[in-house]
Parts: sequence; structure tokens; C-alpha cells
Amino acid sequence: MVLGAVLGAGIGLVGGVGVGSLLFGNTDSKSYSHLDERADRDDNVAEAVPRGPIRKDMRQVLELSPAWTKWPDYERVAWVNRMIATLWPHYDRAIAQIVDETVTPVLAEVAKGIKFVDSIDIERMDLGSKPLKIGGFKTYETREDEVIMEAPLLWGSNANIRVSARIKLGPIAIYVPVVVQNIQLHAVARITIRPLVETLPCLGAVHVSLLNPPHLDMTLKLINNIDLMALPGVKELVNGIAQSVIGNMMLYPNQFSVDLMEGGGLPPPPTGMLQVELKKVEGLKNQDLLSKNDTYVMITVREGRPQRSKTVKGTSVTFDDDPFHFIVDDPETQSLTFRVYDDDFGWSDHCLGIADVPLESACFMEEEGFMEVTYDIYKEEQKPSVSKTVRKLAAAVSRKSSAKAAAPEGKVTARIKYYPFLRPNSADEDDEEEEEKPAARPMTFNRLSTMSAIRDNMRGLLSVTLTRCMHLAGSNTYVHFSLHDKVTHKVTDQRSTIVPNDSSPRWGDKFDFVMINAHSDLVITVIEQTGFLESVVSLKIAKKAEEKNKAIGKVLIPVKDVVRNGRLKDVWALQEVQQGEIALTLTWTSVEFAA
Repeated sequence: MVLGAVLGAGIGLVGGVGVGSLLFGNTDSKSYSHLDERADRDDNVAEAVPRGPIRKDMRQVLELSPAWTKWPDYERVAWVNRMIATLWPHYDRAIAQIVDETVTPVLAEVAKGIKFVDSIDIERMDLGSKPLKIGGFKTYETREDEVIMEAPLLWGSNANIRVSARIKLGPIAIYVPVVVQNIQLHAVARITIRPLVETLPCLGAVHVSLLNPPHLDMTLKLINNIDLMALPGVKELVNGIAQSVIGNMMLYPNQFSVDLMEGGGLPPPPTGMLQVELKKVEGLKNQDLLSKNDTYVMITVREGRPQRSKTVKGTSVTFDDDPFHFIVDDPETQSLTFRVYDDDFGWSDHCLGIADVPLESACFMEEEGFMEVTYDIYKEEQKPSVSKTVRKLAAAVSRKSSAKAAAPEGKVTARIKYYPFLRPNSADEDDEEEEEKPAARPMTFNRLSTMSAIRDNMRGLLSVTLTRCMHLAGSNTYVHFSLHDKVTHKVTDQRSTIVPNDSSPRWGDKFDFVMINAHSDLVITVIEQTGFLESVVSLKIAKKAEEKNKAIGKVLIPVKDVVRNGRLKDVWALQEVQQGEIALTLTWTSVEFAA
């Protein structure tokens, strides 16, 4: 009795699916209309001249045309489509490999969650010979370090994908093959390339999202070429499932991200801070014939972000500067570097020596309090331009052999303390792992998150990138940064290099202001450096440097504006002058450390 009911239901189901697919498979949907293209391919047929209103059937054809035929802000990209067509056979194999690596584990997990399904496997994946086409590109102007494009994606494929499932019915296992063919896809994608960085390949990551639910159609065949998509309701069901899955993954604001560089081109999160109190430099050789050295020290941890001490006359000098603060990203690869210079009006400064201290083996990295250390200064060797990896290896070798190869040029003494940054606490290790997973995805910039409320005691890192100045009322200029902390009334000063003989100079210099209050003010002053000959002519050679140089413009930026936005990149007009602009990028990162 039961066996007869089961057999009858099975035979009825198979017969109904087979007969239904034959009946409905030969009947077109009301939304379909046939388009005759023979006239377009026949050169003997004259092109039709439009007269009067366009007919309804012709207007319907316009919906199938690429976006550049309807919207003037879309550009034709025939060369991109030709490139995709040329590389499509290689894309076919690469995509099949990616799907096998990413989708197969997901299908295995899905099969485990269904009691009567033993396994789901992708047996064959062939994307066919018809490549994906792009219906145009629309780009957006943005001041951020990113490129935003919109592109309609069109794919009328002859793909052939075979997926099999093994269904368990008690002791019996049924093998059910499903063939997916003739995939038709139409979607509008937003492609964001972010961030744009200074090192090759210059593209950090690619983020793709769909602006609208995609149109998807396909041929879904079961046993013995039975077309399931021809059955009433199956097409709507499959489209609903596909749009639900794709919507959760890629429908805007969700996005699918692929890293083109390690970490998506984003710098690693900082691990701590170094506080350096420069005490003295001694034992230097005099470089000036008529007077003593004008000694100053450039201290660096992050490459390209040095901080400069005051200039003091003499070969053995004592410094009374405020403490310098430096961000530490990776102690295993970074070094604390002291470069001692003789000040010769900025553009011809002579390097007297260098002391390079690897943080990995530095004694002050393990101490909890301040530690006074003294390091030998050696002549800096001029090396050819090589890669960063080669420079690190060469520096490691030179540090080992420098003591034997050359005598020190002097000594530098400083008090140093390392402050490790605190990480957010989690209830348990599982929660900590869950928090780390999304942080590794380049979906968003965590450090660029906006803040509506700013606490009185909020402190963090302000990073400033000086890009350029335009239309200055002078040449031989440098930029002075002065950060005024309204809580502690402390002033932190940094300055850029000097660019001679240019009224629109470019820098690319970067500066870090560490552990500053969010309610501080950043004052930027553009200063014209007075040359030696001009100083002699104007009889200012004996006066102070501040009196010799002339300010040719200022800008005041409240740090809280950067905190609220996370990042500011703009061009500011210089104040107190009639002309001049300055281009800056400012970024805020909130940090905490154990005092």
C-alpha cells in the first residue's frame, strides 16, 4: 500500500515535470518579443530614415541597447570589451578555479545542513565562448584617493555548468544531475578602486556592488534534458532565490571586495608610540671654516616622516626641545634613526652622521619607564636607489660591520620610552576572533569612521600630508606646522623641507602629531626662506632665523573638524595675504595606551 503510493507519487512527479516542460517550454512568455535582425546584417537594405514619432516596438528595442546610446555621461569602452574577449578563455579557467576553491566548501556546508542530501558537487563548469560585455563607463569626480565607476554588465552566454546532488532515501541514494545553460545576466555595477597608494601596483583594493537587483535568466535542466525553468513559477522562484543571495552579498551598500595589495593597500594599525627626549650630541667635527657648526637632528621612525630639533651652535651641544612622539607600526621592521646635520640655509645642509637603532633589538622597547641611551654616529654612505627589501638587508649588514669599518663621528644621547597601544577588550577569545575577522576585510576604512560626539579627553594621532602650494607670493619656501593643545596649552612644531625658486612648490611630505587632544588647533604657516646673499644685502645676517624669514600666508584648521570627518582632503586659501593656496590631507586615528 505504502510502496504503491510512493511509486505512484514518483511516477506522477516525473511525468508531470516532463510533460509540463514540453508544453510550457514551447510557449513564449508574454514579456518576450521576437526581434528580426536580418535587415541589420544585410548591406543591400537601406537604412531607415525616422519620420514622425518612434513606434512602440522600436522604443522597446532601446531598452536593450547599451547605456552609452541613451545617456551622454556614459563613455564607450569598445577597447575594454575587445580585451575581455581576447582574455576570456583565460578568465574561464581562472574563474572555474576560484569557484572550485570558494563555492565547493559552501556547498559542502549546505549539504550537511540538509538531512536527506548526501553531497552537492560541481562536476563541470564551462563559461562558454561568449564573453561578458560592458555597456559603457560612467566615472565620478571625487577628492578622495579613490576611483568610482558605474558600468552596466551584459552577459548573454552559452555557458554549461553541471551540478550534481546525491539524495538519500533510506538505504537508497539517488543521483540527481542538474545542468545550467544559457545564462542571461543584466546588472548595473558600481566599481570602486580604493585606496590609491604611492607604491606599485598603486591600487589597494577593488570593491564591486550592484546598484539594482540583477535580471537573471537561464535554462535549468534536470534528468534527460527536462527544462525546469519552463514550468510555471519555477523561474520566479529561482530569480527570487538568486536575487536574495546576490543581494545579501553585493546589492548596494553591500559589496564584494578583492585585495590587489597586501592588506588592501591600507597601512597596518599602529602598535605603539615612542617618546624621545633628545639630550645632547657630542664629539662632532667642525665643518665650517669661519664659525662653529649649526647643529640640528632629524629623528625618524616612520619612513618619510622626520621630526626636527632646534638648531644649536657647536660640535658638542645640549638640546632643550620638547619630547618628540613617534608612531610605531611594526617593531620588527622599523628603526629609530638619528641624522645629525649642519644647517646651511636649508637646501645645502650637510649630513654629519647617522645613528640607526633597530626597534626589534632596542633595550628601551622592553623597559616600562624612561631609559637614557647613547649611540655612536657614523658617516652615512651614499647608496644607489634600490628596493626597500634590499635597503633593509644592506642596512642590517652595515650595522654589523660599521663598528669595524669606520670610527664613529660622534655620539647622540636621548631618553626614550615606549608606550604600547591598548586593544579593545573582549568578553572571551571567541568574541575577539569574531571582531578580528571583519577588521581584516577591506570593505570599509575603520580608521576613517566619522564621529558625531567628541569627548573632552579624546586623544589620538593626526597625520598630515603636505601635497603642494599654489600661486605663492614668494619662492624658496617651506611650511611650518604648529599644533596648539587647548587643554595642556602645549605647542608642537614641525616643518617641511625647503623648495627653492618655485612659487607653486610640491612636497609630498608627511607629518605625525601623536597623542594630541581632539580640541586642538593646527596652524599652518607658509614661510619664505631668506638666502645668504639676500641676508647680507639686507644686513640681517646676525639676526635670528625667525626675523630673517617672512610669513607669506597662514591657515587655521580645528582638529575637531578632522575628527568628525575622519579624513579631510582639500585646498585651503591662505589667510592674511592676497594670493596663495595650500593642498593638504589630514587623517585622524583615535588611540589609547597605558600611561
